[in-house]
Amino acid sequence: FDASPVVREFTQLFVGNRAYTNLPRKFNVTITGCLENCTPAESQDIAMVPARKDERAGFNVLVGGKMGSGGYHRADALDVFVEPQSAAAVAGAIVRVFRDHGPRDARNRSRFAFLVEAWGVERVQEAVERECGAPLERAGEDARGPKRTDHIGIYRQRDRRNFVGLVVPTGRIRAEQLEEVARLADVYGSGEVRFT
Repeated sequence: FDASPVVREFTQLFVGNRAYTNLPRKFNVTITGCLENCTPAESQDIAMVPARKDERAGFNVLVGGKMGSGGYHRADALDVFVEPQSAAAVAGAIVRVFRDHGPRDARNRSRFAFLVEAWGVERVQEAVERECGAPLERAGEDARGPKRTDHIGIYRQRDRRNFVGLVVPTGRIRAEQLEEVARLADVYGSGEVRFT
């Protein structure tokens, strides 16, 4: 399902909000409805991944993933299911728990993974529920498929049209390259270009 409304709501809640300014130098969040397991959810401080519960679509929540600073730590399942309309608020509550209780003594240990390691996932879940002011639903069935994809290449859409996925090496693109992408989108497509 399309998780972009949740992403926009979380961005509005988070970016520019002084309540979230006392965070470490790095804090990664992924919120995705993609069933093709295309985001590196397990390496994120907070990950909301597609799930089903009682015929409802929503997210299961993972916390405490990281890549560097002390080695890889796979995000732990928080055993929480949230529906899209409450997902941004729950993500905000998780960030506040880390803001208020996360380690700050050493720069290389200022990640959510170290709070999860120190407290355990059950205590983190309890703190998030207190921050939300209510118990949260237990996790649903993970809706992601077993294969990983990066969406690079040409793919068929449900509406029988195609999309082309590109990679921009190191996130750098020159103006002439972007103009060519726009030209190709106008000539061969609807003119729409999306960035992630």
